[in-house]
Amino acid sequence: MSIRIFARTFAVFAFTFLSLSVQAEQLVYTDTVPLSTTNWNRTVTVPKFDPALGTLISVEIGFAGGVMGETRYENTDAAGTTITEQLSALISLLKPDLSIILDVHPMYQGVYQVPVFDGTIDFAGASGATHLDISATDNDAKGPYSDDNAFFTGAGTITFPVTASATSYVSGAGNLVSGFMTQAYASIIVTYNFDALPQCVPNQDGVSYENLTCAEPTTTILLDGSASSDAKSKGLGFVWSSNCPNGQFNDPQSITPTLTFDSFVNGEPTACTVTLVLTDSSDQQSSCQAAVSVAACTFDCQGELNGSARLDNCGVCNGDNACYECRDFNTTSSSFALDGNALAQFKNLKSAIKYRRKITSKPSFGANLIINGSAYYSEAWTLAWTLPELITTCANVQFCQSVSNLAFDAQFINNSDGLKDLTFTALKGFKGKSAAEKKRIKAYKTRANKLASENVTLLGTIPEQSLCQE
Repeated sequence: MSIRIFARTFAVFAFTFLSLSVQAEQLVYTDTVPLSTTNWNRTVTVPKFDPALGTLISVEIGFAGGVMGETRYENTDAAGTTITEQLSALISLLKPDLSIILDVHPMYQGVYQVPVFDGTIDFAGASGATHLDISATDNDAKGPYSDDNAFFTGAGTITFPVTASATSYVSGAGNLVSGFMTQAYASIIVTYNFDALPQCVPNQDGVSYENLTCAEPTTTILLDGSASSDAKSKGLGFVWSSNCPNGQFNDPQSITPTLTFDSFVNGEPTACTVTLVLTDSSDQQSSCQAAVSVAACTFDCQGELNGSARLDNCGVCNGDNACYECRDFNTTSSSFALDGNALAQFKNLKSAIKYRRKITSKPSFGANLIINGSAYYSEAWTLAWTLPELITTCANVQFCQSVSNLAFDAQFINNSDGLKDLTFTALKGFKGKSAAEKKRIKAYKTRANKLASENVTLLGTIPEQSLCQE
């Protein structure tokens, strides 16, 4: 069995069909019974029409048969005669209930004037003949018709019985010796004319609704079903839907609607699906889906992407837990100030060393002081950013997290004083010769004291520990 889709080429045999008044898609199936000696009973099989493809409009059946073989005769009469020979068969295509669908009667016929018997029965000479490899074909067709649409529609296949009965003969003189050998074959072509389901495509070629970047608390995407099609339909109806969180369409019956949905759920990626249902002018429907996904992102309580604003325990954005008599101290600005002061101390130290090197023409002076100063600054920088972000004092201990930074204060002061002391060491014994040099040396010492003092003041503004009270 062979299948050809949307084609109408009938192999060896030509059939004439009535033309359809409405253009439709076609499915064409063929099967054959090979050449065999009659009389025989065989079957041909074709698939049923799959309703998932659309609606069957009509069926066309083409049936062809052929005979091949040989004939021979010898006139043994005492007088000449007219001999007629015929190589033929009746070939029938039946329904499974054995009712006849189509009959064909391929027939070869020859008429000969033959003289008196030549004395030898050899199917040759003046009074005899042998005809080899003679053949004939016949075909018939039915349809297009729709009476059997239900019979041809469904899952599986249909098996049609096919029979071939030889009707060959030789006639002529009263005294006649004859013989023949008849073989027959058959072929069926079933054509399904159908209204195909609309082709549903939820996005244009190369356009994806996946792996979208999260930029707002909601995401809006433009959907496009314009690649959907139906060759015969006068128009297509579009209906979009989705399971995206709080999804809203501006026009769910548009070819190109916009869909807006929540693009974050607790900082997790958003994954959902859009569904498009098409309806053609024959009320046939098809559907298709497309995946939608948005990368993970988090918005703070003020709607800022990856912002730091948070709801306090009272449900107030950036609140201080006032409903629980709590006070939060945010140390972020203190960390920036302490980090900046430590860096300024280290730069002041390096600048003082550089100035002494220049005035005294000792380019290697203070190398060890810079190494030690770098160590003090590195530890001070680390400490500045290890402060707990919030230090809370509450009357309600349920929401009070006990935090102490007493050890932090001592460590940071140690590094701050170390940077100050190194600066004074770098200038020790270096008094300067001119008034300008003396002024410059004094400025380095003054700045060293000032920065160290500012660190003490900054640390004094930070609560040393949480006071969690009953």
